[in-house]
Amino acid sequence: MSKHLLEHATSEAQDKLPPGSSSPEAESSAEAERQATPPLAVTIPEAARSLRVGKTTVKKAIAENKLRSVLIFGSRRIPWTALKEFAERGT
Repeated sequence: MSKHLLEHATSEAQDKLPPGSSSPEAESSAEAERQATPPLAVTIPEAARSLRVGKTTVKKAIAENKLRSVLIFGSRRIPWTALKEFAERGT
């Protein structure tokens, strides 16, 4: 397919997108950026998966004040920095 035909097909595909939606290329680059940036805080199950331990182990570390956590509108979250510090300490 010639470059001109490819550009024309791409612009036609863009015209057919519903209002407010973006192209798959834009969505994939936004997804890549989201994955490249770690979250500021994670849930208990996410922390457990990151540490390769069970949720009970994470909850116990929080209860024993070995792992810092915060409540955000009633939801328990572990700041990414606290998770990293906990893993580096190894306790």
